[in-house]
Amino acid sequence: MTDQNGQTHTQADPDGRAQLLFFGYANCLQICSSVLPQMVDITHDLAAQSHAIRPVMIPLSTRLMRLARG
Repeated sequence: MTDQNGQTHTQADPDGRAQLLFFGYANCLQICSSVLPQMVDITHDLAAQSHAIRPVMIPLSTRLMRLARG
């Protein structure tokens, strides 16, 4: 996958941390606004137990999804 800075990433995190992935629409106001704070809470809870994870949101585009469907 390529991030917003053009950097390519794979499932192997360079820091050796597990990754918590969330796929959501970039303009999502309902579900995303409740899920993202939960991801932060999970990250902090696991960090308190010495488990480092990297939260990652993969933004989806409704326009591109419509184009892909035809």
